[in-house]
Amino acid sequence: TYKLSVVFYMRVNREQCLDLQSPALWSIVHETSSIEFRYPEGEERFDLALYPYPLFPSPAVVPESVHFVLPANPTDIDLSAAAQVSAKMGQLAASNLLSFSSGTPEDAPPGSSLVVIGQPSTQGVLHSIADYLPLSLSPDGQGFVYPNGEPIPPDWGVIQIIPNPWNTETALLVVSGGSPIGLQRAGEALASQATIDLFKGAYAVIPDVPPANQTLYPMPGEPRENITLAELTGHQEDWEVRGIVIQSLSFNFFLPNEWTMQNSGYVDLHWAHAPTVWSERSMLEVYLNGRLLHVELLTPENALPNTLRVGLPAKLLRPGHNYISTRFTLRLQLEPCVHEFGEEAWATVFSDSMLFLPHQIARQAIFPDLETYPYPFYGQPGLDDVTLAVPDGFTPDELTVALKISARLGKSARGKALRPHMVTASQIPPVEGRAPWHWIVIGEGMRIPMWNEIQPRLKVSGQTLKELMAPTGETAALERDSAPVGVIQELVSPWDETRALLVVTGNTRQALALAGDALSFGETSDELRGDVVTLTEGPLEGGLITVFTTLPTPTPIVNATPMDESAVPTSAPLKWFFLGLAIVLVVIFALLFVGERLGRARERRKMRTSDLPPEETR
Repeated sequence: TYKLSVVFYMRVNREQCLDLQSPALWSIVHETSSIEFRYPEGEERFDLALYPYPLFPSPAVVPESVHFVLPANPTDIDLSAAAQVSAKMGQLAASNLLSFSSGTPEDAPPGSSLVVIGQPSTQGVLHSIADYLPLSLSPDGQGFVYPNGEPIPPDWGVIQIIPNPWNTETALLVVSGGSPIGLQRAGEALASQATIDLFKGAYAVIPDVPPANQTLYPMPGEPRENITLAELTGHQEDWEVRGIVIQSLSFNFFLPNEWTMQNSGYVDLHWAHAPTVWSERSMLEVYLNGRLLHVELLTPENALPNTLRVGLPAKLLRPGHNYISTRFTLRLQLEPCVHEFGEEAWATVFSDSMLFLPHQIARQAIFPDLETYPYPFYGQPGLDDVTLAVPDGFTPDELTVALKISARLGKSARGKALRPHMVTASQIPPVEGRAPWHWIVIGEGMRIPMWNEIQPRLKVSGQTLKELMAPTGETAALERDSAPVGVIQELVSPWDETRALLVVTGNTRQALALAGDALSFGETSDELRGDVVTLTEGPLEGGLITVFTTLPTPTPIVNATPMDESAVPTSAPLKWFFLGLAIVLVVIFALLFVGERLGRARERRKMRTSDLPPEETR
């Protein structure tokens, strides 16, 4: 994330206090101001050495759009190539400014670059743009040839970048090969930093791809029991806060699902501050995942470099990304005569501050909570254990949602080579072959892959959504003629309790897009909570409604076994619990009421007897 700041420092008097209300001091930043980024122009842009430019710069600094074009009947190789390319794009964009769409080239939104995926034998678009390609199609139309006419082996991947024939201001990227193996290698090459770094020129031929995940990006919080903030962030310099400000410093760290945290964890914060700050109004606050842990007033006694130890409660730690925040409030008693960004007020957090995370390792069942999304899906650095599933005969909207989610996972992934998979419903393996994967199933309404197996576990048939449901035999579906309602639910995988199943659906195409945006780079992505979320437009103006957020307690497991249908949680035990609790409370209140009335009656009798003459009381 980049931030451009413009600070004006203006004086007309020797004494700064005299300038505070002076009408002679003013400045304006006009809305017509602009920022210009200079990139290669003309044919020089179309060089794979610049990838992902000219599709978009890395990192993306303005909104960019990429349109995917797949064969009419894509194989799992075609779909997985699309998932891998989009995941790597999400990682390279490193921002929320990348949007995706899919369909034919004519369907592309204005200003979109194209990604054409498929073999010449199945992707007709390659034949329509053959005259523009630096590597032409072979005479039989089944493969490619070098510029000198020499055939390229069919099992070699082929990647080409050219000006988009439909809009020469944008780019067209070809991901192909003369066989399924060649196409797979092309997709893997575009998802691997090791091969991207070797690209040069308008095309690349891929005879082989290095094994995935040879190296990792230095991501925040590589899990370890003892780790300094410098090791945690890769930032060797100390962090400073200056001026009369309220400012936070956040430090992210990652916890694997198999870690069972202990309560003896802590952070040793090595810090210092200006001794001149106003002690009564200046403070340091320490937060863990947004929860306040400690408040320390800034006094002359703790101004010099010192260490503050703050305990980290295990109940506040969660699998996936966590963060510790230090929030400084700096104030001076003579603020009106001190420049806001002056040197008088400052605080420092030193990079040798230490995080201690004691834990035990146990194979744990997944804890479904969308607040930690996209965890657990990026648990493997290369997303190797993630499979996205779309319906047979998927619509462009359904594929687009899958590509957006893949890009979001890529943004959080730590591997330099990404290998998520994507299949259609008919390409899903039998039950015994589903255990190794995290599953993300996407579809409008009951088009969700594996609907009959998943539906009994869904909570969308609950009472809270009753007005949006229409009965269809033993199942329930969102009414298609109701307002658009997107549904996201995270479950423990029925085929492996250490894996997650994410269901993304909606009663209309617009509703499915709402759910997809919430799981990608939409404005609501940071508001997800609980194991089920519904999203709607209209009266709620895109607001979130969260329902059914009671979460199971994670427990260590010995063996991952398929879940029995009879073991599916229901709302019946919870209903009887609350009914019993209500009865107990009613009885308690009734006893208290009766006891109070009896006590008052005894008091009145005592008062009457005390008012009688002694002989009468006898």
